[in-house]
Amino acid sequence: MSQESTSSWYKYTIDESVEVGIVFNNKNNGQQSGDLFRTTDGWYDYSNSTWYDQCPGDCPGETPTGITIYYNNNSTNWGLVYLYYWNTTPVSLSTTWPGVAMSDPDGDGWYSYTLAGVECANVIFSNNGSPQTANLYVCGDGWYDNGWVSAPSNLKSAKVNENQMVEIEKTILFPYPNPFKDKIELMINECDADVNLSILDMKGSVLYSGEYHSSDGRISLAPSLKKGAYILNVRTKEAFYTYRIIKE
Repeated sequence: MSQESTSSWYKYTIDESVEVGIVFNNKNNGQQSGDLFRTTDGWYDYSNSTWYDQCPGDCPGETPTGITIYYNNNSTNWGLVYLYYWNTTPVSLSTTWPGVAMSDPDGDGWYSYTLAGVECANVIFSNNGSPQTANLYVCGDGWYDNGWVSAPSNLKSAKVNENQMVEIEKTILFPYPNPFKDKIELMINECDADVNLSILDMKGSVLYSGEYHSSDGRISLAPSLKKGAYILNVRTKEAFYTYRIIKE
Protein backbone atom coordinates (compact mmCIF):
# COMPACT_ATOMS: atom_id res chain seq x y z
CA MET A 1 0.00 0.00 0.00
CA SER A 2 1.17 3.59 -0.59
CA GLN A 3 1.19 6.34 2.02
CA GLU A 4 -1.28 9.16 1.50
CA SER A 5 0.72 12.40 1.58
CA THR A 6 2.33 12.83 5.04
CA SER A 7 -0.67 11.39 6.90
CA SER A 8 -0.82 8.07 8.76
CA TRP A 9 -3.14 6.58 6.10
CA TYR A 10 -2.11 4.09 3.39
CA LYS A 11 -4.13 3.37 0.25
CA TYR A 12 -4.68 0.60 -2.24
CA THR A 13 -7.34 0.53 -4.97
CA ILE A 14 -9.11 -2.77 -5.70
CA ASP A 15 -10.79 -2.81 -9.10
CA GLU A 16 -13.83 -4.88 -8.10
CA SER A 17 -17.53 -4.08 -7.72
CA VAL A 18 -18.36 -7.02 -5.41
CA GLU A 19 -17.66 -7.65 -1.73
CA VAL A 20 -13.94 -8.18 -1.16
CA GLY A 21 -12.22 -10.02 1.70
CA ILE A 22 -9.36 -8.06 3.29
CA VAL A 23 -6.64 -8.64 5.90
CA PHE A 24 -4.24 -5.83 6.82
CA ASN A 25 -0.82 -6.91 8.14
CA ASN A 26 2.60 -5.59 9.07
CA LYS A 27 4.42 -7.46 6.29
CA ASN A 28 4.01 -10.73 8.24
CA ASN A 29 5.83 -9.26 11.26
CA GLY A 30 3.31 -10.45 13.81
CA GLN A 31 0.45 -7.94 13.57
CA GLN A 32 -2.62 -8.26 11.40
CA SER A 33 -6.30 -7.46 11.37
CA GLY A 34 -9.05 -10.03 11.45
CA ASP A 35 -10.90 -11.15 8.33
CA LEU A 36 -12.59 -8.02 6.98
CA PHE A 37 -15.04 -7.37 4.16
CA ARG A 38 -15.82 -4.25 2.15
CA THR A 39 -17.98 -3.36 -0.85
CA THR A 40 -17.26 0.41 -1.01
CA ASP A 41 -14.40 2.82 -0.30
CA GLY A 42 -13.48 2.74 3.37
CA TRP A 43 -11.07 3.90 6.08
CA TYR A 44 -10.02 1.22 8.56
CA ASP A 45 -8.55 2.16 11.97
CA TYR A 46 -6.62 -0.79 13.43
CA SER A 47 -6.47 0.84 16.90
CA ASN A 48 -10.21 0.39 17.44
CA SER A 49 -11.03 -2.18 14.69
CA THR A 50 -13.49 0.17 13.02
CA TRP A 51 -14.42 0.96 9.41
CA TYR A 52 -15.26 4.55 8.50
CA ASP A 53 -16.98 5.76 5.33
CA GLN A 54 -15.11 9.07 5.59
CA CYS A 55 -11.64 9.90 6.91
CA PRO A 56 -11.98 10.10 10.74
CA GLY A 57 -8.83 12.16 11.39
CA ASP A 58 -5.28 13.04 10.32
CA CYS A 59 -6.63 13.13 6.79
CA PRO A 60 -4.46 13.42 3.66
CA GLY A 61 -3.89 17.00 2.59
CA GLU A 62 -4.84 18.50 5.94
CA THR A 63 -2.42 21.03 7.39
CA PRO A 64 -2.60 21.41 11.17
CA THR A 65 -2.80 24.97 12.47
CA GLY A 66 -0.06 24.28 15.01
CA ILE A 67 0.39 23.70 18.73
CA THR A 68 1.03 26.13 21.55
CA ILE A 69 3.37 25.01 24.32
CA TYR A 70 3.32 26.55 27.80
CA TYR A 71 5.89 26.54 30.60
CA ASN A 72 5.10 27.51 34.22
CA ASN A 73 7.94 29.77 35.34
CA ASN A 74 6.27 30.41 38.70
CA SER A 75 7.85 27.15 39.86
CA THR A 76 11.41 27.84 38.63
CA ASN A 77 11.67 31.65 38.37
CA TRP A 78 14.08 31.46 35.45
CA GLY A 79 15.39 34.71 34.05
CA LEU A 80 14.99 33.70 30.39
CA VAL A 81 12.70 30.81 29.42
CA TYR A 82 13.77 29.15 26.17
CA LEU A 83 12.16 26.38 24.12
CA TYR A 84 14.31 23.99 22.08
CA TYR A 85 12.37 21.79 19.65
CA TRP A 86 13.10 19.09 17.06
CA ASN A 87 11.59 15.98 15.45
CA THR A 88 8.37 17.86 14.70
CA THR A 89 5.58 16.28 12.64
CA PRO A 90 4.05 16.53 10.12
CA VAL A 91 5.87 19.80 9.38
CA SER A 92 9.62 19.57 9.96
CA LEU A 93 10.89 22.44 12.12
CA SER A 94 14.06 22.78 14.17
CA THR A 95 16.16 25.37 15.94
CA THR A 96 19.66 25.69 17.38
CA TRP A 97 20.38 25.35 21.09
CA PRO A 98 19.08 26.78 23.37
CA GLY A 99 16.16 27.42 21.03
CA VAL A 100 13.72 30.33 20.96
CA ALA A 101 12.71 32.72 23.72
CA MET A 102 9.22 32.09 25.10
CA SER A 103 6.95 34.99 26.07
CA ASP A 104 4.53 35.75 28.91
CA PRO A 105 2.23 38.44 27.46
CA ASP A 106 -0.35 38.40 30.28
CA GLY A 107 2.20 38.23 33.10
CA ASP A 108 0.73 35.18 34.85
CA GLY A 109 4.00 33.22 34.86
CA TRP A 110 2.99 30.87 32.04
CA TYR A 111 5.38 31.35 29.10
CA SER A 112 4.23 30.20 25.66
CA TYR A 113 5.39 29.59 22.11
CA THR A 114 3.46 28.38 19.04
CA LEU A 115 4.87 25.88 16.52
CA ALA A 116 2.97 26.56 13.29
CA GLY A 117 1.77 23.54 11.29
CA VAL A 118 2.98 21.07 13.94
CA GLU A 119 1.03 18.31 15.69
CA CYS A 120 3.79 16.63 17.74
CA ALA A 121 7.35 17.56 18.77
CA ASN A 122 10.28 16.78 21.04
CA VAL A 123 11.06 19.76 23.28
CA ILE A 124 13.40 20.93 26.04
CA PHE A 125 12.77 23.95 28.28
CA SER A 126 15.78 25.80 29.70
CA ASN A 127 16.96 28.98 31.40
CA ASN A 128 18.74 30.21 28.27
CA GLY A 129 20.58 26.88 28.13
CA SER A 130 21.10 25.93 31.79
CA PRO A 131 19.48 24.52 33.82
CA GLN A 132 17.19 22.54 31.56
CA THR A 133 14.45 19.93 31.60
CA ALA A 134 14.81 16.40 30.26
CA ASN A 135 13.95 15.58 26.65
CA LEU A 136 10.14 15.78 26.41
CA TYR A 137 7.52 14.78 23.85
CA VAL A 138 4.19 16.51 23.26
CA CYS A 139 1.23 16.18 20.87
CA GLY A 140 -1.25 19.05 20.76
CA ASP A 141 -1.21 22.09 23.02
CA GLY A 142 0.69 21.31 26.21
CA TRP A 143 1.25 22.83 29.65
CA TYR A 144 4.44 21.93 31.50
CA ASP A 145 4.73 22.37 35.27
CA ASN A 146 7.46 19.97 36.44
CA GLY A 147 5.67 17.45 34.20
CA TRP A 148 2.90 17.71 31.62
CA VAL A 149 -0.41 18.77 33.16
CA SER A 150 -3.90 18.85 31.71
CA ALA A 151 -4.49 22.47 32.64
CA PRO A 152 -2.59 25.26 34.42
CA SER A 153 -2.08 24.66 38.13
CA ASN A 154 -2.94 28.32 38.85
CA LEU A 155 -6.46 27.90 37.49
CA LYS A 156 -7.59 31.42 38.40
CA SER A 157 -5.23 32.81 35.76
CA ALA A 158 -6.91 30.46 33.29
CA LYS A 159 -10.18 32.38 33.91
CA VAL A 160 -11.70 29.83 36.25
CA ASN A 161 -13.49 31.60 39.09
CA GLU A 162 -13.27 30.64 42.76
CA ASN A 163 -16.63 28.85 42.84
CA GLN A 164 -15.63 26.75 39.82
CA MET A 165 -12.30 25.97 41.48
CA VAL A 166 -14.07 24.70 44.61
CA GLU A 167 -16.41 22.55 42.49
CA ILE A 168 -13.48 21.02 40.61
CA GLU A 169 -11.70 20.19 43.86
CA LYS A 170 -14.89 18.57 45.16
CA THR A 171 -15.34 16.34 42.19
CA ILE A 172 -12.40 15.55 39.89
CA LEU A 173 -8.64 15.54 40.11
CA PHE A 174 -6.82 15.63 36.79
CA PRO A 175 -6.01 12.37 34.96
CA TYR A 176 -2.57 10.96 35.69
CA PRO A 177 -0.03 10.14 34.48
CA ASN A 178 -0.41 12.42 31.49
CA PRO A 179 1.16 11.62 29.06
CA PHE A 180 0.53 7.90 29.72
CA LYS A 181 1.83 4.68 28.20
CA ASP A 182 -0.63 1.93 29.15
CA LYS A 183 -2.95 3.08 31.93
CA ILE A 184 -4.41 6.40 32.99
CA GLU A 185 -6.22 6.98 36.29
CA LEU A 186 -8.80 9.40 37.65
CA MET A 187 -9.27 10.21 41.32
CA ILE A 188 -12.89 11.16 41.98
CA ASN A 189 -13.82 12.72 45.30
CA GLU A 190 -17.25 11.11 45.28
CA CYS A 191 -17.65 7.74 46.96
CA ASP A 192 -19.92 5.27 45.17
CA ALA A 193 -19.90 7.48 42.08
CA ASP A 194 -21.30 6.51 38.69
CA VAL A 195 -19.12 7.95 35.94
CA ASN A 196 -19.45 8.06 32.16
CA LEU A 197 -16.15 8.25 30.30
CA SER A 198 -15.57 8.80 26.60
CA ILE A 199 -12.41 9.25 24.53
CA LEU A 200 -12.47 11.21 21.28
CA ASP A 201 -9.84 11.89 18.66
CA MET A 202 -8.94 15.51 17.87
CA LYS A 203 -11.57 15.52 15.11
CA GLY A 204 -14.33 14.71 17.60
CA SER A 205 -14.92 11.08 16.60
CA VAL A 206 -15.77 8.87 19.60
CA LEU A 207 -13.22 6.07 19.96
CA TYR A 208 -14.37 4.72 23.33
CA SER A 209 -17.30 5.18 25.69
CA GLY A 210 -18.17 3.35 28.88
CA GLU A 211 -19.96 3.49 32.24
CA TYR A 212 -17.95 3.04 35.45
CA HIS A 213 -18.79 2.75 39.12
CA SER A 214 -16.19 3.87 41.64
CA SER A 215 -16.56 2.71 45.23
CA ASP A 216 -13.13 3.92 46.36
CA GLY A 217 -12.81 7.17 44.38
CA ARG A 218 -10.49 5.73 41.74
CA ILE A 219 -11.02 4.74 38.11
CA SER A 220 -8.33 3.11 35.98
CA LEU A 221 -8.40 3.01 32.16
CA ALA A 222 -6.23 1.06 29.73
CA PRO A 223 -7.47 2.32 26.34
CA SER A 224 -6.08 0.81 23.15
CA LEU A 225 -4.92 3.94 21.36
CA LYS A 226 -2.20 4.96 18.96
CA LYS A 227 0.39 7.51 20.08
CA GLY A 228 -1.03 11.01 19.99
CA ALA A 229 -3.40 13.49 21.61
CA TYR A 230 -7.02 12.73 22.55
CA ILE A 231 -9.96 14.26 24.39
CA LEU A 232 -11.23 12.59 27.57
CA ASN A 233 -14.77 13.51 28.62
CA VAL A 234 -15.82 12.75 32.20
CA ARG A 235 -19.42 13.02 33.36
CA THR A 236 -20.58 12.45 36.94
CA LYS A 237 -23.85 13.21 38.69
CA GLU A 238 -22.38 16.54 39.76
CA ALA A 239 -20.55 17.85 36.71
CA PHE A 240 -19.03 17.38 33.25
CA TYR A 241 -15.33 17.94 32.49
CA THR A 242 -13.08 17.67 29.45
CA TYR A 243 -9.35 16.91 29.50
CA ARG A 244 -6.67 16.58 26.87
CA ILE A 245 -4.67 13.36 27.30
CA ILE A 246 -1.60 12.11 25.44
CA LYS A 247 -0.72 8.48 24.65
CA GLU A 248 3.05 7.92 24.44
